[in-house]
This record gives sequence, structure tokens and C-alpha cells, in this order.
Amino acid sequence: MVVYEDEVDIHLNPKIGLDWMHRGHQREVVTPGKNQKAYIAGALNARDGTLVWTGADQKNSLLFVQLLSELAKHYADAKHIHVILDNYGIHSSHEARRALRQLGRIQLHFLPPYSPDHNRIEHL
Repeated sequence: MVVYEDEVDIHLNPKIGLDWMHRGHQREVVTPGKNQKAYIAGALNARDGTLVWTGADQKNSLLFVQLLSELAKHYADAKHIHVILDNYGIHSSHEARRALRQLGRIQLHFLPPYSPDHNRIEHL
């Protein structure tokens, strides 16, 4: 089993874009407060496009470990799970290495730095 992995930040506060107004007038734009974020980690199956994902309030090693657990459950019959991913720090943390030892059948394959075009999940 081969999957492509990545994380994404979801901004819950809408972005303010360009707007037109008459010369000499300034439009008041009300925003709903502080920008809150949610974080999602996902893995895209290289063969059939299936997406396995999980979410959290912080983008840290625990989010990545949650995804590894989800992959192990989703692909319970797979002998090996190969995860292709970037070099983000949470992928090689102590918590991640501990989880990989416990799960046993997941192997990480790191892409070269600055090569997002080689990670198919980036297009999602």
C-alpha cells in the first residue's frame, strides 16, 4: 500500500478581499474576531485515490500520529504501508518514531526538500 501524506491549515475566519468604493468614502468591514484555525492531516492512496484523514486543534506530532493510527486501521489487511511525505519536523519527532515502532508496518519515504510537485496530495 502506497499513500501520499500532507497537512493543511484551515482558516475559519473568512479572508477579506478587494472591494470597490467611491472616492473619499471608506467602507467599514466587520470581521468576526480572531482568526481561528483547524488542522487536517491526510493520506491519498496512490492507486485508487481514497483519502484517509484526521483533524485536530493543533498541527503537531499528535496530529501526525493520529493519521498513522488511522492508516493502520483503514489498511488493516496491508502487509506494509508506504507513506510518501515531505520533511516537516513533526514527521520525524520522538512521538512519531515511537508510533512507527509500535505500529511496525508503516514505512516513511521522505521527498527531497522543496519538491511539492512530487507529492500527489498537494493537488487536493
